[in-house]
Amino acid sequence: MENTYTLKILNKTQQRQEYTLSAQGLEDIQWYGQKKVTVEAGEVFNLPVSLGWILMCCRSLSPISLSP
Repeated sequence: MENTYTLKILNKTQQRQEYTLSAQGLEDIQWYGQKKVTVEAGEVFNLPVSLGWILMCCRSLSPISLSP
């Protein structure tokens, strides 16, 4: 199974920020896309990413969380 997301990262600071992104909540989750981004001061950065995983029969799903 694979889902695609567009992450919108807003840097409200006065300085350039670097972010390392990850996903948690499913075992063996695969991240397809850029994991490290630099966002300039005041910039809105749109980042398309896909998350993929294999669904096992009769397994309960956990919420997926994306963290900077």
